[in-house]
Formats: sequence, structure tokens, C-alpha cells
Amino acid sequence: MKPNFRCLLLLTILIPSLFICFSKSYSQMNENFWAKLYGEDRSDVLHTFLILPDGNVILAGWTNANINQNEDIILVRINEAGTILWQYSYFGDNLDYAQVISPSLDNNIIVGCHTRSFGAGSSDILLLKVDTDGNIIWQKTYGTYDDNAIASVIPTSDGGFLVGGWSYLGGGRSHDATVFKTDADGNVIWAKHYGTKNYEGIKDMIQTSDGNFIFLGVAYSEESNDDIWLVKIDPEGNIIWQKSFGGLENENPSSILRHNGLYYIFATTNSFSDNASRDFMVMVVDENGDLQWALYYPDDYETTVINANIFKENKFLITGSAIPKSKWNSDMLISIIDENGQFEKGMLFGGNESELGHCIRQFQDNWILAGGYSYSFSNGNSDIILLRTDETLNLPDGELKTMDYELSVEPQPINLITVVTNATIDTTSLTVTDANLNKAEMNLVMRNLNVISSADFVQKESFLQLFLNPNDNLTIKFNNSLNQSVTLVIKNILGEDVERISIEPNVSQISIPTRKLGNGFYAIYIEELSLFVPFILY
Repeated sequence: MKPNFRCLLLLTILIPSLFICFSKSYSQMNENFWAKLYGEDRSDVLHTFLILPDGNVILAGWTNANINQNEDIILVRINEAGTILWQYSYFGDNLDYAQVISPSLDNNIIVGCHTRSFGAGSSDILLLKVDTDGNIIWQKTYGTYDDNAIASVIPTSDGGFLVGGWSYLGGGRSHDATVFKTDADGNVIWAKHYGTKNYEGIKDMIQTSDGNFIFLGVAYSEESNDDIWLVKIDPEGNIIWQKSFGGLENENPSSILRHNGLYYIFATTNSFSDNASRDFMVMVVDENGDLQWALYYPDDYETTVINANIFKENKFLITGSAIPKSKWNSDMLISIIDENGQFEKGMLFGGNESELGHCIRQFQDNWILAGGYSYSFSNGNSDIILLRTDETLNLPDGELKTMDYELSVEPQPINLITVVTNATIDTTSLTVTDANLNKAEMNLVMRNLNVISSADFVQKESFLQLFLNPNDNLTIKFNNSLNQSVTLVIKNILGEDVERISIEPNVSQISIPTRKLGNGFYAIYIEELSLFVPFILY
């Protein structure tokens, strides 16, 4: 048989057109896969975001980049590539921050906020209605004489809003769940509080298929501590049914989603692991609140679920945080499960300090957008972090590191205790006042964490030598032994990873079979060393 000899050409001088081609292919790849930071020199935190019909995104949270260092509401509009289009802070003399965001029926935006600057109580709920350019339409506060907080806002068919949270009423009661209905201008139509002498509060709300509403909350009971609390109400706030579910320790719910006539509840639990560590759990109920199934997901982390959403019709996205055993700080968690609760994929994103996910959504067909805050890479105390990926949960190599999130065993069925919660309705009225937020432009700076650009391509051909052996193996010889662990990636002209190899310190050379590589242009890329060496096989 005639030998099939191949040749290798190391491009010590990178041909400009080839450089542009590599850069363009990487750029196209990274338009969809990226991690970005938004921040100033103090603390900036994302609580939630809203995806607009045109693909732009409104980020909502808070900043303390002001003279008094109080938290101020921030709204930032970005395009699909993450570029800032406008950014504003809205503030009073005290603490104010955005908690939830929703579209209104007139194509504007309602932002549910927490305020200590305005209102009748120590802290009040603030509804801020703005247009898609961030201009204030109206702003009102709602509260009792003491503390009040918001957890959810839902647009209703009459143009108004249903708002859920909690209020402190006093009179021997602790915090009660609060729901109130407004018209399109923010005027209260009715307000009701649901509770016992113990603590109750709302975490999320959803409209049911029959035009009623279910609010998801937490309720304390002496027999099982904090429990998952579900209450179905009619459009006037009257209770249709209420049920609580829990283990012997604490359950902390975060999200409720409707799917195929069932309701999926996502929560954090301390009740079912051997050492009372935090795990995430999912339970499913029908329209009557009857439990269909419940699973918890054992892992080797302290895991907290903060937000969940539907993905690709029959899957669910989950975000929050997980603390690996080897770390004191948390990583941002993204997981995917199917409609039967089976675990499909999980990934942790982090650095040397803490990252946490607050919000996750399906974005433009089958992409995923997740956001929260980061301490590891911030210019100040914390920065807003935003990730764009797909169901592989991959990101380009960069500052933000990824690690597979895996369960220690398969998801486990759990037997939840059904607890009787006889919450009663209190009709204490809310005091409504007009707020007077100031508005100012901000100076958030967007930085790329995991995007490779042409500026990152540093040629260091003197660092290594390439040889093509007769047996068609590619030998890479390092002129100086490595003093750190690195990942060597061979990329093709499309920017795709053809081969990824982990290399330990003090290795002087490696050999790679080239049968996977056809004739053409390739590049060796080692991100840790800013090394980029193109070559040709022919």
C-alpha cells in the first residue's frame, strides 16, 4: 500500500486574511455564547430581567454607586448582544431597589420595588410604571404602618395588576401574605391579607387556566417549621382552597409554573438529606392542589434555588447557587430537568469569590439567558453578571470558570407532610401615596468575561514546536516546561473545538492522533497562556 504522507506548515507569520477568518468565526460563535459584567466601582446587583418582543432585555436591580451609598433602583436596557442601550437609576433619600418586573397590557413596563424613601410604613411596596425608554409614567407606594415587601406582580385583563408580597399588621400577628388589585393607574381596587399568628409570606404568583390565581408562599408550622404554602384565590381575593406541604425541617419555595394542566413548584429543602444540607426539590400539584409527585435532588453542595422557568415546552431551567465542598463561596448554578423531574444537565459558574443566579429565561428560540451578581470579577463589591448559553450550558474559555454540577445519586422521591393551614383574611387597608423618585443616567461599564476577540490572539511560536510524525501523530513540544495546568484546544477555521486536552504542569511534549483532522487551517489555543498558534495540515 502506498504511504499517505501529510505535511504540516506552522504559520509563524499569520496571514492577515486567515487571521480575519479565525477572528470572524470566533466572533460569530461568541455572539451567542458569552458572559458579561455590568458595574461601577461599588455594588451593583441584578434581581430580575424582562425580555422585550424585539429581543432587547430590561435588567432590574439596585446600585449603591451614589454619594450616600444607599441602594437605588436601576433599569438597564441592553440589546441581544448585551450592549447597553440606556441605563438609569431611580432614587430617593433612603434605600430603594427593584425586585420584580412585568410587561403591562399597554406595552409599557411595571417594576415592583421595595422603598424606604417613600410611603406610610417603615418600608413600603413601590410600583413604578415606565415606558420602554425608561421614562416614568406613574409611581405609587402601598403599605401598612410597618414593613411591607413585594414578591410578584401580574398584569390582569383589565389593564391593572395583581400584586403579591407580605405585610406586618401587628395585633399579635407576624408577617401576613398580602395580595392587592390595582387598576391601570395603580389605584387600589381591593387589598387582602392572609395569615395566622405565625409567619406567612408570598414568593410567587400565577394565573390559573380557569381565570383564578394561585399564590406560592411559605408558612410556618410548629410540626414542620417552614412549609410550602399554596393558596388559590378568585379574582376578588376570596380563598378557594389552601394547602401546605413540608418535611420535618425547612422548605423555601421560589417559583411556580403551569405546564400541561399541572403546577410545578421549585424549592430548597433541608428535610431529606442525611446531614440536613440544602438541596433543591420539585413538587407537582393539580388544579385542586392535590400532590402528584415530589422529588429532591441530592448533591455534594449546599444548593439554593432562586428562580425557574419553562424551556423548550417540556423542560425547566433552574438557577440559584451552590457551594462546593472545596469552597467557602458559592457558584452560580444552572440546571435543566425534564417534565418528569429527570435531571438532564447542570453547570456551576464561578471564580475565587461568590456568584449567584437570580433570574433565568429562555431567550430567542432555544437560547438561555441567566443573570445575578458576581463578587469574583467585579470592579467594586459586586457587579451584575449575565450569561448567554444554550442547553449544553457551555461558555468559551475565559475568566468565568465552569464546572459540571452533578447529583450524588438519582433524584429521590419524597413523602411530604400535608399540613393544615387555616389562614384567615384580614382586610386592613393599604395606605397609597405618590412617590417622587429622582431619575439619573448611570455609568455602568460592560465588560466581557468569556468572549474571545482578535485582540486575544497572541502569537508565541517560540514557545512551542510542532512536528508531524510518519505515523500521522502531531507532536507538540514545549520549549519551556509548563509550570501550571492548562487546557490545549485545537480549533478549526470555523472556530469549533476539534480537540481539547488537559495538560499537567512540567509536561514537555504531547502527541495527538491527527486522523480526526482533515486537510486545512487549524489553530492551537491555550487561554491560560494567551497562546495562539495557527498551522496548516495538507
